[in-house]
Amino acid sequence: MVVIDASVLLQIPFEEEFTEQARSLVRDVDSIEAPHLLWYEVGNGLIRLYRRKLIDRREAEESLRRLMQIPIRLIEADKIQTLRSALDLQITFYDAAYIDVASKLGTEFYTADNLLYERALKRVKTIHLGII
Repeated sequence: MVVIDASVLLQIPFEEEFTEQARSLVRDVDSIEAPHLLWYEVGNGLIRLYRRKLIDRREAEESLRRLMQIPIRLIEADKIQTLRSALDLQITFYDAAYIDVASKLGTEFYTADNLLYERALKRVKTIHLGII
């Protein structure tokens, strides 16, 4: 069981720096968990790529459809603990939710986000896609 964030999923449909690592991770782990906000962050990531003209509308929609086929169990984050983590680690509430879920489940947290990786290390076992 692992917790992943949106930065991991957004590597999968495109040829990104850590695409192979993300695909292998999703394929090889027994279960994937994430906070409920995961799909909103993935959607926002696709919108950012579309607005920067890196993908077209069809690619955005098809990418989301394909990513939603990955079996991911969504977990409710403790909002007070998430707020505390966000304030303590100086990160967004969204990012802190991933840390809270990993902490709650006692499992590893995977990310492709450099800043989040550095901050999350203070709370949970965190693995950057670049080192797997």
